[in-house]
Amino acid sequence: AYEAGPTLQLLAGVPAEWIQPNARIALKNSFTRFGPLSLSLQVSSDGSEITFEAEAVDGRGHTGSLVVNDQVLRSAGYERVDSVIPNQSPIMDQRLNDQPTIPFGQSFRLVYRRSP
Repeated sequence: AYEAGPTLQLLAGVPAEWIQPNARIALKNSFTRFGPLSLSLQVSSDGSEITFEAEAVDGRGHTGSLVVNDQVLRSAGYERVDSVIPNQSPIMDQRLNDQPTIPFGQSFRLVYRRSP
């Protein structure tokens, strides 16, 4: 994760080699200027599905958003099939440079499946 203007960029720089069956990437209370960041990315045991979740980042008074740089997932043949916040409502599908964008203050879960 890295900060860029009013955004916190997630998954940027994740190497394609890390996206394999049973892989898990996680951060717990990582410090950012927008508040603590906790996230996890889990690849299923057969490699067919990826679940990416993040807890709400409060923004620390900043107006901005989390941007999921999912290019490494899409390049590996995955497409986003589900987007939810904890109450199971769909995430507003705002896109910034063709990347899922979630406003500060919302936890979220994104699910990706490998294209056949």
